[in-house]
Amino acid sequence: FGFGLGGPIVRDRLWFYAAYSPSYRNEDVKLPGLGYYPDETRSQIFAGKLTWKASESLDITATVLGDPTKRKAVGSIYLGQVTTLNFANPDPELAEITAGGYTASAEARLIASKSAILQGALSWNTRNDRHMPSTQQGEGEINYYNNETATQSGGYPERVSVTNTSIAGQISGTFLLGDHLFKSGIGYKDLTLDCDINGFWLTRYSDTYYETL
Repeated sequence: FGFGLGGPIVRDRLWFYAAYSPSYRNEDVKLPGLGYYPDETRSQIFAGKLTWKASESLDITATVLGDPTKRKAVGSIYLGQVTTLNFANPDPELAEITAGGYTASAEARLIASKSAILQGALSWNTRNDRHMPSTQQGEGEINYYNNETATQSGGYPERVSVTNTSIAGQISGTFLLGDHLFKSGIGYKDLTLDCDINGFWLTRYSDTYYETL
């Protein structure tokens, strides 16, 4: 379900629009040797917009968007799955996942004269991906994988937190010079990545060969 609503705030000057559309998904996922476990996803999807006619020559628009998502996941590993035929306990596959992000932007358009139009824009965006164990055993124990029997046990194998953030801005102008149209502008963009990924597992290949991370 969801809704959208819009209309004037100040007649002929200021308008708004807002929308909200939550999403819910439930699924039972089978873990070999253990049975079924619930996988639940909740997304809060929204949008908002303000349009302001500040004057006959100046228009300003502001927009916000978002889709923050939380999931109680079964079998979703950020670093990739390994082939597992049996689980000694469910904790290696049970995770709390946060995903989605937010965007905010503003744009302005100014008719400076009959021969000049100026435009400007500014935006901010952030997205987060986070995978963490959802049980006490998943948090407290290392993950153990027996390669000979394709069996997993112990705890959740990873701790992941990845955040991408960007800030961008630009200014441009369109000018009519006699019979010629001239366009010019400048832009700026800054990207930030905050990445923290850790693995906690021990793999057994044989009685004498083990690999850990």
